[in-house]
Amino acid sequence: MKALTLILAFIASIHNSYAMPLAGHGIQLDIPQSWALNSFREYSSINDVMEWVYKVDDATMIVTKTKCSHCKEISQENADEFNFHKEFSTSALLINLNGINALYTVYESPKQVFTRTLTINIEGYQYGIQQSMSTDVPFVRASHMERLFFSIINSFKIND
Repeated sequence: MKALTLILAFIASIHNSYAMPLAGHGIQLDIPQSWALNSFREYSSINDVMEWVYKVDDATMIVTKTKCSHCKEISQENADEFNFHKEFSTSALLINLNGINALYTVYESPKQVFTRTLTINIEGYQYGIQQSMSTDVPFVRASHMERLFFSIINSFKIND
């Protein structure tokens, strides 16, 4: 019985460490409970990166926080880079999210994956929120997922 209690306590501690993973790193996002945190990793390449991967039946969402001292505030010029260069196969829109310029991009890959990404550069960090799903997802479900993604990105705040 004592061994079972220890195992359950260990499982609960793992679950609790993932319960509010973003808030512990200064990010506030209202992510529905239906999205399960699949993984978290922290690594350094050129910059220090934290990456959270969430999954639901037919979609994946990746949230990143990257140390980026050279990143400038996003501007219309960033959106134009995507929109005027057709080889990118991406459409972009400059938006204002809670007083911060952000870049919203939409991309359909040759592998039949539809990806929406929000990028924000602020206070020495680049934040990314990306949702991907197969182009085979039925229209009603894909529309629901897009509305849900808008709801999630509209909840974005930095708590640092």
